[in-house]
Amino acid sequence: MRHRARFSIALFLGLGLAGCSQQPDEAAPEVVATVAVETVAPTTLSEIAEAWGSIEFAPRGARIVEAAAEVVVDQIHVEPGQAVAAGSLLVRVRATANSALELRKAQTDASFASRAHARSIGLFKQRLATRSDLDLTRQALASALQTLANVRERMGGGAASELRAEASAVVASVDVALGAIVPAGSPLLHLSGSDAVQARLGIEASDLGSLRVGQAVSLSSAGNAQPQSGKISELFTQIDPLTHQAIAIVALEPGLGIAPGSSVHASIGLAQRSGVISVAQRTVLYAQDRPYVYVLLDGVAEQRWVEIGQDDGRRIEIKAGLVSGEVVVVEGNYVLEPGMHAQVRSATLATTVAQPQ
Repeated sequence: MRHRARFSIALFLGLGLAGCSQQPDEAAPEVVATVAVETVAPTTLSEIAEAWGSIEFAPRGARIVEAAAEVVVDQIHVEPGQAVAAGSLLVRVRATANSALELRKAQTDASFASRAHARSIGLFKQRLATRSDLDLTRQALASALQTLANVRERMGGGAASELRAEASAVVASVDVALGAIVPAGSPLLHLSGSDAVQARLGIEASDLGSLRVGQAVSLSSAGNAQPQSGKISELFTQIDPLTHQAIAIVALEPGLGIAPGSSVHASIGLAQRSGVISVAQRTVLYAQDRPYVYVLLDGVAEQRWVEIGQDDGRRIEIKAGLVSGEVVVVEGNYVLEPGMHAQVRSATLATTVAQPQ
Protein backbone atom coordinates (compact mmCIF):
# COMPACT_ATOMS: atom_id res chain seq x y z
CA MET A 1 0.00 0.00 0.00
CA ARG A 2 2.79 2.42 0.83
CA HIS A 3 4.54 1.68 -2.51
CA ARG A 4 1.32 2.27 -4.49
CA ALA A 5 0.77 5.64 -2.72
CA ARG A 6 4.31 6.77 -3.48
CA PHE A 7 3.85 5.88 -7.17
CA SER A 8 0.60 7.89 -7.41
CA ILE A 9 2.19 10.97 -5.82
CA ALA A 10 5.19 10.78 -8.18
CA LEU A 11 2.93 10.41 -11.21
CA PHE A 12 0.88 13.43 -10.09
CA LEU A 13 3.96 15.57 -9.59
CA GLY A 14 5.39 14.52 -12.98
CA LEU A 15 2.20 15.45 -14.79
CA GLY A 16 2.09 18.75 -12.94
CA LEU A 17 5.67 19.66 -13.92
CA ALA A 18 5.05 18.64 -17.56
CA GLY A 19 2.04 20.90 -17.66
CA CYS A 20 3.98 23.83 -16.22
CA SER A 21 6.76 23.44 -18.85
CA GLN A 22 4.42 24.05 -21.86
CA GLN A 23 4.55 27.68 -23.14
CA PRO A 24 2.02 29.39 -25.44
CA ASP A 25 2.93 29.43 -29.17
CA GLU A 26 5.01 32.44 -30.19
CA ALA A 27 3.39 34.69 -32.84
CA ALA A 28 4.84 34.17 -36.36
CA PRO A 29 6.87 37.16 -37.58
CA GLU A 30 4.94 39.38 -39.95
CA VAL A 31 6.08 39.23 -43.60
CA VAL A 32 7.29 42.59 -44.90
CA ALA A 33 8.17 43.03 -48.59
CA THR A 34 10.78 45.53 -49.76
CA VAL A 35 9.53 47.62 -52.68
CA ALA A 36 10.20 50.71 -54.78
CA VAL A 37 7.39 53.17 -55.36
CA GLU A 38 6.40 56.26 -57.28
CA THR A 39 3.71 58.88 -56.81
CA VAL A 40 0.97 59.03 -59.41
CA ALA A 41 1.03 62.38 -61.19
CA PRO A 42 -0.10 63.80 -64.56
CA THR A 43 2.54 63.31 -67.23
CA THR A 44 3.04 63.89 -70.94
CA LEU A 45 2.55 60.74 -72.99
CA SER A 46 3.62 60.29 -76.60
CA GLU A 47 1.42 58.42 -79.00
CA ILE A 48 3.52 55.64 -80.48
CA ALA A 49 3.27 53.79 -83.77
CA GLU A 50 4.90 50.38 -83.54
CA ALA A 51 6.48 48.61 -86.49
CA TRP A 52 8.66 45.59 -87.13
CA GLY A 53 11.28 45.04 -89.79
CA SER A 54 14.90 44.18 -90.41
CA ILE A 55 18.31 45.75 -90.93
CA GLU A 56 19.68 45.68 -94.47
CA PHE A 57 22.54 47.17 -96.45
CA ALA A 58 21.70 50.62 -97.76
CA PRO A 59 22.00 51.42 -101.48
CA ARG A 60 24.35 54.30 -100.68
CA GLY A 61 27.93 53.16 -101.05
CA ALA A 62 26.87 49.95 -102.81
CA ARG A 63 28.94 48.64 -105.71
CA ILE A 64 28.29 45.81 -108.15
CA VAL A 65 31.21 43.69 -109.28
CA GLU A 66 30.19 42.39 -112.70
CA ALA A 67 31.62 40.26 -115.44
CA ALA A 68 33.05 42.47 -118.18
CA ALA A 69 33.03 39.53 -120.59
CA GLU A 70 31.53 36.06 -120.56
CA VAL A 71 33.55 34.18 -117.95
CA VAL A 72 33.69 30.97 -115.94
CA VAL A 73 33.90 31.34 -112.16
CA ASP A 74 37.00 29.43 -111.04
CA GLN A 75 37.26 30.51 -107.39
CA ILE A 76 35.16 32.42 -104.85
CA HIS A 77 37.14 33.86 -101.96
CA VAL A 78 34.45 35.67 -99.96
CA GLU A 79 31.07 35.02 -98.31
CA PRO A 80 28.05 37.26 -97.64
CA GLY A 81 28.57 39.43 -94.57
CA GLN A 82 32.36 39.23 -94.78
CA ALA A 83 34.32 42.46 -94.33
CA VAL A 84 37.06 42.93 -96.92
CA ALA A 85 39.90 45.43 -97.13
CA ALA A 86 40.97 47.34 -100.20
CA GLY A 87 42.82 45.00 -102.56
CA SER A 88 41.32 41.82 -101.11
CA LEU A 89 40.79 39.02 -103.62
CA LEU A 90 37.07 38.50 -104.30
CA VAL A 91 36.72 36.03 -107.18
CA ARG A 92 38.89 34.46 -109.82
CA VAL A 93 37.45 34.03 -113.33
CA ARG A 94 38.62 32.96 -116.77
CA ALA A 95 37.35 33.58 -120.27
CA THR A 96 34.96 31.09 -121.89
CA ALA A 97 35.31 29.71 -125.41
CA ASN A 98 32.87 32.36 -126.64
CA SER A 99 35.01 35.10 -125.13
CA ALA A 100 38.12 33.61 -126.74
CA LEU A 101 36.27 33.60 -130.07
CA GLU A 102 35.35 37.26 -129.54
CA LEU A 103 39.01 38.07 -128.93
CA ARG A 104 40.15 36.25 -132.10
CA LYS A 105 37.51 38.04 -134.15
CA ALA A 106 38.63 41.42 -132.78
CA GLN A 107 42.24 40.54 -133.62
CA THR A 108 41.26 39.51 -137.16
CA ASP A 109 39.22 42.67 -137.70
CA ALA A 110 42.10 44.82 -136.51
CA SER A 111 44.56 43.02 -138.79
CA PHE A 112 42.24 43.39 -141.80
CA ALA A 113 41.67 47.08 -141.08
CA SER A 114 45.43 47.64 -140.82
CA ARG A 115 46.08 46.03 -144.23
CA ALA A 116 43.21 47.95 -145.82
CA HIS A 117 44.61 51.23 -144.52
CA ALA A 118 48.10 50.41 -145.77
CA ARG A 119 46.72 49.60 -149.22
CA SER A 120 44.75 52.84 -149.22
CA ILE A 121 47.91 54.78 -148.48
CA GLY A 122 49.63 53.17 -151.48
CA LEU A 123 46.73 53.93 -153.80
CA PHE A 124 46.59 57.52 -152.54
CA LYS A 125 50.27 57.98 -153.39
CA GLN A 126 49.60 56.71 -156.89
CA ARG A 127 46.66 59.09 -157.15
CA LEU A 128 44.34 56.09 -157.49
CA ALA A 129 42.44 56.90 -154.27
CA THR A 130 41.06 60.10 -152.86
CA ARG A 131 41.79 61.61 -149.45
CA SER A 132 38.25 60.70 -148.47
CA ASP A 133 39.04 57.03 -149.17
CA LEU A 134 42.18 57.34 -147.07
CA ASP A 135 40.25 58.89 -144.16
CA LEU A 136 37.66 56.11 -144.22
CA THR A 137 40.29 53.39 -143.88
CA ARG A 138 42.06 55.36 -141.14
CA GLN A 139 38.79 55.59 -139.18
CA ALA A 140 38.06 51.88 -139.70
CA LEU A 141 41.53 50.98 -138.40
CA ALA A 142 41.14 53.19 -135.31
CA SER A 143 37.76 51.63 -134.54
CA ALA A 144 39.07 48.08 -134.93
CA LEU A 145 42.07 48.77 -132.67
CA GLN A 146 39.81 50.31 -130.01
CA THR A 147 37.49 47.29 -130.11
CA LEU A 148 40.47 44.95 -129.73
CA ALA A 149 41.77 46.94 -126.76
CA ASN A 150 38.34 46.83 -125.10
CA VAL A 151 38.02 43.08 -125.56
CA ARG A 152 41.50 42.49 -124.19
CA GLU A 153 40.80 44.68 -121.18
CA ARG A 154 37.52 42.92 -120.44
CA MET A 155 39.10 39.52 -120.75
CA GLY A 156 42.27 40.35 -118.89
CA GLY A 157 44.36 39.44 -121.88
CA GLY A 158 42.49 36.16 -122.31
CA ALA A 159 43.96 34.58 -119.18
CA ALA A 160 42.45 34.03 -115.76
CA SER A 161 41.57 37.28 -113.98
CA GLU A 162 41.55 38.11 -110.28
CA LEU A 163 38.88 40.59 -109.24
CA ARG A 164 39.77 42.56 -106.12
CA ALA A 165 38.01 45.08 -103.86
CA GLU A 166 38.75 48.68 -104.78
CA ALA A 167 38.04 49.87 -101.22
CA SER A 168 37.14 48.42 -97.83
CA ALA A 169 33.58 47.09 -97.85
CA VAL A 170 31.23 44.35 -96.70
CA VAL A 171 30.12 41.60 -99.06
CA ALA A 172 26.36 42.08 -99.31
CA SER A 173 25.78 39.08 -101.59
CA VAL A 174 27.58 36.57 -103.78
CA ASP A 175 25.47 36.18 -106.92
CA VAL A 176 27.26 33.31 -108.67
CA ALA A 177 28.26 29.74 -107.95
CA LEU A 178 31.58 28.02 -108.46
CA GLY A 179 31.92 26.87 -112.07
CA ALA A 180 29.06 29.02 -113.35
CA ILE A 181 29.25 30.60 -116.79
CA VAL A 182 28.40 34.27 -116.33
CA PRO A 183 27.31 36.41 -119.32
CA ALA A 184 28.98 39.75 -119.92
CA GLY A 185 27.48 42.51 -117.78
CA SER A 186 25.99 40.11 -115.20
CA PRO A 187 26.74 40.71 -111.48
CA LEU A 188 29.24 38.48 -109.72
CA LEU A 189 28.72 39.96 -106.25
CA HIS A 190 27.49 43.07 -104.45
CA LEU A 191 29.60 45.14 -102.07
CA SER A 192 28.37 47.67 -99.56
CA GLY A 193 30.03 50.25 -97.37
CA SER A 194 30.76 48.76 -93.94
CA ASP A 195 28.58 51.38 -92.19
CA ALA A 196 25.93 51.82 -94.88
CA VAL A 197 22.92 50.13 -93.29
CA GLN A 198 19.24 51.00 -92.99
CA ALA A 199 16.08 49.59 -91.44
CA ARG A 200 13.16 48.48 -93.61
CA LEU A 201 9.93 48.61 -91.61
CA GLY A 202 6.44 47.37 -92.34
CA ILE A 203 3.92 50.13 -91.60
CA GLU A 204 0.25 49.50 -90.86
CA ALA A 205 -2.11 51.36 -93.20
CA SER A 206 -3.78 53.04 -90.21
CA ASP A 207 -0.46 54.61 -89.13
CA LEU A 208 0.68 55.72 -92.56
CA GLY A 209 -1.09 59.08 -92.48
CA SER A 210 0.68 60.06 -89.24
CA LEU A 211 4.20 59.45 -90.54
CA ARG A 212 6.48 61.78 -92.44
CA VAL A 213 10.04 61.84 -93.75
CA GLY A 214 12.45 63.03 -91.07
CA GLN A 215 10.45 61.60 -88.17
CA ALA A 216 12.49 60.16 -85.30
CA VAL A 217 12.46 56.39 -84.78
CA SER A 218 13.71 54.29 -81.86
CA LEU A 219 14.93 50.80 -82.80
CA SER A 220 15.55 47.84 -80.54
CA SER A 221 16.81 44.36 -81.32
CA ALA A 222 17.59 41.19 -79.41
CA GLY A 223 21.34 41.75 -79.70
CA ASN A 224 21.36 45.35 -78.40
CA ALA A 225 20.53 46.28 -74.83
CA GLN A 226 20.02 49.97 -75.60
CA PRO A 227 17.58 51.25 -78.26
CA GLN A 228 19.16 52.91 -81.28
CA SER A 229 17.83 56.02 -82.97
CA GLY A 230 17.30 56.93 -86.60
CA LYS A 231 15.06 58.97 -88.89
CA ILE A 232 12.61 58.05 -91.62
CA SER A 233 14.35 58.76 -94.92
CA GLU A 234 11.75 57.32 -97.33
CA LEU A 235 8.07 56.37 -97.24
CA PHE A 236 6.53 54.03 -99.79
CA THR A 237 2.79 54.57 -99.46
CA GLN A 238 1.66 51.72 -101.71
CA ILE A 239 0.11 48.91 -99.66
CA ASP A 240 1.50 45.46 -100.35
CA PRO A 241 -1.45 43.15 -101.15
CA LEU A 242 0.21 40.24 -99.35
CA THR A 243 1.37 41.91 -96.11
CA HIS A 244 -1.23 44.73 -96.17
CA GLN A 245 1.54 47.10 -95.09
CA ALA A 246 3.46 50.03 -96.51
CA ILE A 247 7.23 50.43 -96.22
CA ALA A 248 9.31 52.98 -94.32
CA ILE A 249 13.07 53.21 -94.71
CA VAL A 250 14.98 54.45 -91.66
CA ALA A 251 18.42 55.92 -92.20
CA LEU A 252 20.84 54.85 -89.46
CA GLU A 253 24.00 56.43 -88.18
CA PRO A 254 27.35 54.69 -88.83
CA GLY A 255 28.52 52.32 -86.12
CA LEU A 256 25.01 51.32 -85.07
CA GLY A 257 26.14 47.84 -84.08
CA ILE A 258 23.08 45.98 -85.40
CA ALA A 259 24.13 43.41 -88.00
CA PRO A 260 22.33 43.34 -91.37
CA GLY A 261 19.62 40.68 -91.34
CA SER A 262 18.71 41.36 -87.69
CA SER A 263 15.04 41.75 -86.80
CA VAL A 264 14.14 45.03 -85.13
CA HIS A 265 11.19 46.56 -83.33
CA ALA A 266 10.56 50.24 -83.99
CA SER A 267 8.75 52.87 -81.93
CA ILE A 268 7.80 55.98 -83.87
CA GLY A 269 6.71 58.99 -81.82
CA LEU A 270 3.54 60.72 -83.03
CA ALA A 271 1.48 63.35 -81.21
CA GLN A 272 1.97 64.09 -77.49
CA ARG A 273 -0.77 64.34 -74.85
CA SER A 274 -0.27 66.20 -71.58
CA GLY A 275 -2.04 65.74 -68.26
CA VAL A 276 -2.24 61.96 -68.64
CA ILE A 277 -2.31 59.74 -65.53
CA SER A 278 0.30 57.08 -66.24
CA VAL A 279 2.58 54.66 -64.42
CA ALA A 280 5.84 52.94 -65.28
CA GLN A 281 5.24 49.93 -67.50
CA ARG A 282 6.48 47.43 -64.91
CA THR A 283 3.94 48.74 -62.38
CA VAL A 284 1.03 47.01 -64.11
CA LEU A 285 0.42 43.32 -63.39
CA TYR A 286 -2.20 41.03 -64.92
CA ALA A 287 -4.53 38.40 -63.56
CA GLN A 288 -6.19 36.48 -66.38
CA ASP A 289 -5.47 39.42 -68.71
CA ARG A 290 -7.09 41.84 -66.26
CA PRO A 291 -4.68 44.66 -65.28
CA TYR A 292 -4.08 45.73 -61.70
CA VAL A 293 -1.54 47.62 -59.61
CA TYR A 294 -0.57 47.68 -55.94
CA VAL A 295 -1.25 50.92 -54.09
CA LEU A 296 0.61 51.50 -50.83
CA LEU A 297 -1.65 52.82 -48.04
CA ASP A 298 0.03 53.37 -44.66
CA GLY A 299 2.61 50.72 -45.53
CA VAL A 300 0.01 48.12 -46.55
CA ALA A 301 -0.36 46.87 -50.13
CA GLU A 302 -3.81 47.23 -51.65
CA GLN A 303 -4.60 45.51 -54.94
CA ARG A 304 -6.30 47.98 -57.30
CA TRP A 305 -7.93 46.97 -60.58
CA VAL A 306 -7.29 49.56 -63.30
CA GLU A 307 -8.31 50.37 -66.85
CA ILE A 308 -5.30 50.93 -69.07
CA GLY A 309 -4.94 52.91 -72.28
CA GLN A 310 -1.98 53.85 -74.42
CA ASP A 311 1.39 52.19 -73.91
CA ASP A 312 4.38 54.14 -75.27
CA GLY A 313 6.88 51.42 -74.40
CA ARG A 314 7.92 53.07 -71.12
CA ARG A 315 4.72 54.18 -69.43
CA ILE A 316 1.12 53.00 -69.52
CA GLU A 317 -1.88 55.30 -69.40
CA ILE A 318 -4.31 54.62 -66.55
CA LYS A 319 -7.82 55.59 -67.63
CA ALA A 320 -9.52 54.56 -64.40
CA GLY A 321 -8.57 53.16 -61.00
CA LEU A 322 -5.92 55.65 -59.85
CA VAL A 323 -5.86 59.31 -58.96
CA SER A 324 -3.04 61.80 -58.75
CA GLY A 325 -1.10 61.65 -55.47
CA GLU A 326 -1.53 57.94 -54.76
CA VAL A 327 1.59 55.84 -54.24
CA VAL A 328 2.03 52.77 -56.45
CA VAL A 329 4.55 49.95 -56.22
CA VAL A 330 6.96 49.96 -59.16
CA GLU A 331 9.37 47.20 -58.12
CA GLY A 332 8.79 44.27 -55.81
CA ASN A 333 5.12 44.07 -56.74
CA TYR A 334 5.47 40.47 -57.95
CA VAL A 335 5.95 39.25 -54.36
CA LEU A 336 3.10 41.25 -52.89
CA GLU A 337 -0.29 39.99 -51.83
CA PRO A 338 -3.29 42.10 -50.81
CA GLY A 339 -2.87 43.28 -47.22
CA MET A 340 0.86 42.56 -47.02
CA HIS A 341 3.07 45.14 -45.31
CA ALA A 342 5.73 46.74 -47.50
CA GLN A 343 8.96 48.49 -46.66
CA VAL A 344 10.00 51.18 -49.15
CA ARG A 345 13.49 50.66 -50.52
CA SER A 346 13.45 53.66 -52.86
CA ALA A 347 11.05 56.15 -54.32
CA THR A 348 10.98 57.78 -57.72
CA LEU A 349 9.63 61.15 -58.88
CA ALA A 350 11.12 62.75 -55.71
CA THR A 351 8.56 60.97 -53.54
CA THR A 352 9.24 60.01 -49.92
CA VAL A 353 6.90 57.51 -48.30
CA ALA A 354 6.87 56.89 -44.54
CA GLN A 355 7.81 53.35 -43.68
CA PRO A 356 5.46 51.32 -41.47
CA GLN A 357 6.16 51.51 -37.75
